[in-house]
Amino acid sequence: MRTATDEERAEARARFRRKLAEAEERMTPEKRAEVRAAFGLDRSAA
Repeated sequence: MRTATDEERAEARARFRRKLAEAEERMTPEKRAEVRAAFGLDRSAA
């Protein structure tokens, strides 16, 4: 089993952030806050 390279990890993080942003566009403000809290994110991390 191989481990991911730094570049692959960076691409995965970018893909996660992009998909999260797309999903957040469809959420209510309450649900958005709930999801951001679950992932340990805040406004400054966006």
